[in-house]
Amino acid sequence: MLKKIIILVCLLLTLSGTVLAVKNDASFSYKGIKLGDDYQSMTDKIGKPRFDLSKLIAGTMVTYYMYKDDTKIGLDTLHNQVVDIQIGDKNYVDANGIKIGATPYKMQRVYGKSTRTMLGGKLFYIYANEKDKQEKLLLQLDPDEGYLTEFRITNLIIDENSDIKTSDVDLNQPVNPNDVNTIYMGSKDVDTSRVKTNQS
Repeated sequence: MLKKIIILVCLLLTLSGTVLAVKNDASFSYKGIKLGDDYQSMTDKIGKPRFDLSKLIAGTMVTYYMYKDDTKIGLDTLHNQVVDIQIGDKNYVDANGIKIGATPYKMQRVYGKSTRTMLGGKLFYIYANEKDKQEKLLLQLDPDEGYLTEFRITNLIIDENSDIKTSDVDLNQPVNPNDVNTIYMGSKDVDTSRVKTNQS
């Protein structure tokens, strides 16, 4: 009888949904920044970003603010609200003691059993905020070893076809100011002293 119960529990864990609910609200914030915060709140908590860029994601124009520790905070450009937090800081430890480099075993022991999900060509464990199911915690995994490479907290629409990652490759794309799908640099001062010009 005990053997049947163990098999049944294992089967239920295997068949459980890809997205599990997480009770710990602190898992959905970064250094005090939460989804829905505004630009002023962001800069008050972690300072001014190095630069910004914008991108249309799932029908929402998002301005990403880039920090030197490889963290990107995305704000809905129209409503000035944080909608996406991508944490690449190698020294960051979340509210549950998880940091970049954590093993799949440790992640799932803390957050719960999850199935690997492929999004935008990358692997994730995905968890929903129990208090607001639209808020998702995505733990990006190394494709070979499965260890944690990045945290992501978002309330953007997530599906397999979404371009959910702003990569460094995007920064090299040609800019067409009339095309809302094109990434463009924010209005920042740019040092052009090293740019060579054609002299006649």
